[in-house]
Amino acid sequence: MLNEAVEVKGKARRRVRKDRAELTSRQCEVRDCVLKGLRISEIAERLHVLPNTVKYHLTLIYRKEGVRDRFTLLAKYHGIAQ
Repeated sequence: MLNEAVEVKGKARRRVRKDRAELTSRQCEVRDCVLKGLRISEIAERLHVLPNTVKYHLTLIYRKEGVRDRFTLLAKYHGIAQ
């Protein structure tokens, strides 16, 4: 969590980043591929990145969406009760 003082025209302001920030455009692309049922290797190939990059994005997506894995992510977006 970001919590720092920022100097703005002689006045100190506090900038606070929320824990649950919005997804970046790239994270949305990865999320959409997961929701289509693609595997990590397929997502990496489609987005022209390494599989480890996809895994990193997934970790951030899970954190921001408040889920623990792709199955709970799918359940969240398809309205499946848990």
